[in-house]
Amino acid sequence: MEEGDILLVSTGRDARRAETDAPVAAHDDTSVPVAAGAVAAVVWAISNPRRGIVEPDELDFEDCLSTATPYLGRLVGEFTTWTPLQGRGELFDEDLDVNQPWQLRNVRSRQWRS
Repeated sequence: MEEGDILLVSTGRDARRAETDAPVAAHDDTSVPVAAGAVAAVVWAISNPRRGIVEPDELDFEDCLSTATPYLGRLVGEFTTWTPLQGRGELFDEDLDVNQPWQLRNVRSRQWRS
């Protein structure tokens, strides 16, 4: 891995599969993976009541993945040099932090100046 390369992990799901997996009126291909993570965290919390409130990094990721994996399907990891700044600021002026591309202000959907 070279400096600047990013590992993006995805479920490899597509919109057609999402439609068959989650028969909910308003959902997209990210609904099931997001819900699987939330369910996994709740299952972990129920199984570990004495731990109290913890940061996400303090959860046992192996326990959470074992709960979520049946809903996620195959996980795919790819190295890329893509950042949230790619193609940004071309159509309209945006408030971007070009020195730190992974800052939240660069991935929010409404950041144009008024």
